[in-house]
Amino acid sequence: MRKIHLLTLSLLLIPALAHAQDYQGLYTSETGQSLQLSLSSTGPDSYDLDLSTTVAMVGNQPGCGGGISGPITITDNQALLQVENEGYDPASPISLSNAKLCEISLSFDGEYTVQLEELGGCGYYHGAACSFTGTVIHDAAGL
Repeated sequence: MRKIHLLTLSLLLIPALAHAQDYQGLYTSETGQSLQLSLSSTGPDSYDLDLSTTVAMVGNQPGCGGGISGPITITDNQALLQVENEGYDPASPISLSNAKLCEISLSFDGEYTVQLEELGGCGYYHGAACSFTGTVIHDAAGL
């Protein structure tokens, strides 16, 4: 009788595991500034994130670049990266340029696309002319 219960339980779990989304891999932007997102799985729905941005120098216009890393948890295709802002000055008023945290919202659209939106406090990590806002597509898309 016990073997039947274990078999039934395992058959119920298989579909749930089969539907679990795996977001790990490399994502890059196709237009605009160069954004690159790398996700490495650390557990169910948990990932280590590495994000970089680059805008090339054009003529006399300066370029910029930077990056940030941290852990995220993906729930219902949404995640929020929060990293302490190393440029934060507690003696100064809180503002977009002096926020306690760098925050970036991630929205996973389907299997291969991620919408990134910088919510604030990230200028220290990329300079004034760059941002972490944009769309990136998984390198395996279209295979």
